Amino acid sequence: MPALAVAAAAAVPGPVGAPHAAFGFGVAGVTALLLMRFTGRRLGIYTAIITISVGVMLVGVLRMVALTGAVTLMGCLLLACVLGYQFAPSLSRWLTGIRLPVFPSATSRWVFEARPDLPTTVVKAEGAAPVLEGPESVREVVLRAERARSFLTGLLAGLGVLIAASAAGLCDPSSDRRWLPLFLAGFTAGFLILRGRSFLDRWQAITVTVTGVAIPAIVAVRYVVVLWTPAALSIGVAVLIVLPAAGLIAAAVVPNTIYSPLFRKLVEWVEYLCLMPLFPLALWLMNTYEAIRYR
Repeated sequence: MPALAVAAAAAVPGPVGAPHAAFGFGVAGVTALLLMRFTGRRLGIYTAIITISVGVMLVGVLRMVALTGAVTLMGCLLLACVLGYQFAPSLSRWLTGIRLPVFPSATSRWVFEARPDLPTTVVKAEGAAPVLEGPESVREVVLRAERARSFLTGLLAGLGVLIAASAAGLCDPSSDRRWLPLFLAGFTAGFLILRGRSFLDRWQAITVTVTGVAIPAIVAVRYVVVLWTPAALSIGVAVLIVLPAAGLIAAAVVPNTIYSPLFRKLVEWVEYLCLMPLFPLALWLMNTYEAIRYR
């Protein structure tokens, strides 16, 4: 697949730019989709490749067609990834055809009888797995749940790559308003670190949390490389040392601590506070307010 994507990108004439990225990643996404469709294996890896390919391809097409600026493209990509994190569980469930359970009211149907599309009787032999007598079996439900888990893991991994790249790309050390993308990246990292607690699967929670930790690390490395001053080097090294240390402490303390409902609610509110400024800051960075004001 990498060789095919590189060959497709190299077939585009001219200097390397948006057309090469759009065509190369488009071919990679189509290849991953076909492999996932006909093999049915490695769903998480192929879903991540498709997610990254769709994001890069759309950015490349917009750059070619509308000549959109880099800040606008990366800002829109970051906001799209934030929305993707919100709808990723529903999308993975929809891709596998899993229906949500129905909670009827006291006066509606299916209170005392089973729905026609759901199993009606549970049969369980001693020492064997339970089997439902009806249109759907337990095995089918388990298989769909595993597929949905793989889809969700791939979506989170792909969104993590896109949002980390866009957040780091927005943090330009040579810009006049360098503080604005830093605030945007900081709130994005805080939102992702706290959002990781909402996933029951360990790998999904690790993927989201590591993405949130990787954003400030990548931004620090970029500032050190671009500025190359003693102050930037000191701050960057401090960030790269503090982040792993804080992660190790959290990994040792958080799983072994019982938190009160009030503390959990406070953490949830902090997550919402990190989520709220993302759209206003991104629109400010893309000069949307100035465009509306002077139009």
